Amino acid sequence: MRETMVKIERQEPPEAGVHDIEKLRRALESLSTDFEVFWSQTTTKIEEYRRTCTFAEDLERIDNELLDLNEHLKKVDTKIGENLQTAKATASSFVQFEKTVTILEERIETFVRTTEESINVLTPQIIKDISSLRERWRNLKRKNRFRIALPSIPHGGRGVDEGDRVHRSRVEQAR
Repeated sequence: MRETMVKIERQEPPEAGVHDIEKLRRALESLSTDFEVFWSQTTTKIEEYRRTCTFAEDLERIDNELLDLNEHLKKVDTKIGENLQTAKATASSFVQFEKTVTILEERIETFVRTTEESINVLTPQIIKDISSLRERWRNLKRKNRFRIALPSIPHGGRGVDEGDRVHRSRVEQAR
């Protein structure tokens, strides 16, 4: 810029040179302002895209965990009532399952809250994904509530078949 101003001062009469230099400064300021606006908008779009990508990655991880928990529940369902030893092992496994459910519930709540806070434009797809996640979570919790209501494991093996019958009827009612 400075070199151009010096050339203008050397080649043009003083009055015309001052006028041309002023025009050049205004044009440069205009370009600079346009570039800053463009840069700000581009940076904002890139950041929004990054947040959307992070959302998609986190959603996929949570989806996989929900699928794993559903599979675990199906396995527990088939093992309940086979015999006392299996019932005890299943009950022990279920305690760990409950801890996992609690941790996942906190993650889902945090995920939804931070998504709603951090993504400026919640697209219809993101809204649909969040709604779908909440629905799958409610379904898992509903299935889980019926398993929590299982009778405690009987002593001496008595009543395992009765407990299994009650559990299976509750599961059928939930469907």
